[in-house]
Formats: sequence, C-alpha cells, structure tokens
Amino acid sequence: MQQTDSRSGILGIVPRPDCWERMLSQQQYYFPATYLHYLADATFLACYMPGWYPTQPHHISHTASIRDYTMRLRRDIIPTEPQHPRAHMAYVVLDIADLTPLVPALPSPRWHRVSIHRITADQLLRVPYLGHPAWHQIQRHANMGLDYV
Repeated sequence: MQQTDSRSGILGIVPRPDCWERMLSQQQYYFPATYLHYLADATFLACYMPGWYPTQPHHISHTASIRDYTMRLRRDIIPTEPQHPRAHMAYVVLDIADLTPLVPALPSPRWHRVSIHRITADQLLRVPYLGHPAWHQIQRHANMGLDYV
C-alpha cells in the first residue's frame, strides 16, 4: 500500500519580483484576509511563480513552513504603495521559515489563475505538473472540499 502525505498547506502566488525579494529578506508572505479560512491546519506554503520568474515561468518553485501569522493593513505591510486600491484592507501576514526550493519544481504547461488555494503535500509530491488530472483526484480523495487550481 502506498503511503500518503496528507499535510495541508496553501498555494500562493508570488506576483512580482519585489514580493519575492520581500519574502527572502523578511521571511513573510501576505495575502488578503478574505482567504484567512484557508489557513486552518495549514503547515506549509507553496510558492507559485508566474511569468516574471526568469528561469522557469509558471511553476511551483519553493515551499516554506508556516510558523505563525498576524493581521495587518496592506498599507502597513507595503508603505511604499499608500495609494493602492486595497491599502486599507486587512491582510494576513505569514511568518515563514525554511524557504526551500522544491526539487524538482512543479511545472505548469500553461498559466494558471492562482491567488490562494488549499493544497496537500501529496499534490506537490505525486503529480508531474500543475493541473494534471491526478491533482484533482488527490483533492477529491482527500475529501477536504478544497479549491482547485
């Protein structure tokens, strides 16, 4: 019988290079508080890199442990963007640790609309690419009622 890894995590987009630099320097990842419920029992963050990533666009590149989280206003997280349309919105700020490359990276044959999604470790370890039919089978098998990418 094949062993499964059902640890729960979240998949989040790293939308711009400055967001990636902030993750590396501050060991934090942030997203709108409307997705706070996705954090329930999540133990890790997986990072989806869109088209800006220089070596391989559209892939899941890194994982990190979630240590803790706080709630802050976006304008306090990114003070250089005080006029941003969501500057006054509440955001979740994850304190992360052990930011590690996912080897091999999980590629995507096409762009996916990713913001924040729930995932399992099985999805990262057992599928050949993002969006593969097995990705969705694992979701259903886990019977977690999670969002699909």
